[in-house]
Amino acid sequence: MRKLIFLVLIGIFSATGYSQTKRPNEKKIESTKSDSQNNSYKDIKSLFRWSPLSLFDETTEGLESSEKEELLKKGESAYWKIMEATNTKLVINHIYNGDRVTLRFFKHKDSFNGILFAEVENGANTSLSSWNYDEESETLQKSNLLHKYTANDFVSKEDKLPDSYHAVVHYSFIDELTIQVSLYTWMEKEFENRKISNELFLKWNGENFVEKIERIEQ
Repeated sequence: MRKLIFLVLIGIFSATGYSQTKRPNEKKIESTKSDSQNNSYKDIKSLFRWSPLSLFDETTEGLESSEKEELLKKGESAYWKIMEATNTKLVINHIYNGDRVTLRFFKHKDSFNGILFAEVENGANTSLSSWNYDEESETLQKSNLLHKYTANDFVSKEDKLPDSYHAVVHYSFIDELTIQVSLYTWMEKEFENRKISNELFLKWNGENFVEKIERIEQ
């Protein structure tokens, strides 16, 4: 009887020891999977932290360094509030006047480098600026990454304007991967008898923005 009890106790201790050796390995696998997911993008708030205050120059109030710290810590300052924050997008609204700053990060598909875009909406005006992000040095470098268009990119050959004509061109996001390029023609005498014949779009392909032209049927 004693021998039987001894064998049963040995079996219980053996089973317990086997379970304990398995649990640490299971936790390690879960941790590795989580780390892999976390490193698949650069945190947008880190990019905002490194971005210059001049990013808000096109807004009515601008942004002070102390306000920026409050936004990063609390999500809200005296005049600004973070309205949306995802892995790759940060939307910051002015609490009183309706101004909005939207940051979007586009990571290159084969590296951790990428492009940070800042879209500033101030009343009816929209401006778009961009920075190259380098993962190794963790720095942002101001760069005009988008092609510069002229008025003749939007009209037919018959409606071609002189090279001296100064076009006002707007860039704005219409979805999370597409920028629409539009020409300002309101109250422009050159467009009293001209029509826009091309719609221009820039589509992100994982490395850069590729141009797409759509013809407008007259």
